[in-house]
Amino acid sequence: MKKIFVLFLLSILFTILDNTLVHFIAIQGYFPSLLFAFIILYSINNEGWIVIFLGIFSGFLQDVFFVHGFGINMLINMLCCYFTIIIGRSIFKGKIIIPVLTCFSLSIVKGIIILSMLFIYKEYISFSNIFFSSLYTFAISIIMFKLVYKLSNLDFMQNKWRF
Repeated sequence: MKKIFVLFLLSILFTILDNTLVHFIAIQGYFPSLLFAFIILYSINNEGWIVIFLGIFSGFLQDVFFVHGFGINMLINMLCCYFTIIIGRSIFKGKIIIPVLTCFSLSIVKGIIILSMLFIYKEYISFSNIFFSSLYTFAISIIMFKLVYKLSNLDFMQNKWRF
């Protein structure tokens, strides 16, 4: 229960930071997604339904501020968390390279899917927006990786079998 509460609070905190303070550290109008970097880095270190629900919940939080296509962030984040679980099963968890590259590539994939959805609504964004925001998310995920890794290895965050 403590695990769910911590993930819930961190998701809300990163959503607040994404929509308020991150705009102040924007570089030429491009800014990272702290929430997306967190859920990808967390899900690469963990497994199970809690990660899928974290993807859905974080997508809901992002959809609240997304004007067109409510629910698309929930779907994309859930699928990204699922694919990240699959990737996380086959890597050594303590290394930084694969998790941050996964965060970068899934950020680009998410941006392309949102670009496609916005095209349907006749809203246009450039691919350079997606690429540079993903690059910035990549840089933030390098900084965030060790913190999320330490969080994932705390005793109350581990799923341990008890008989």
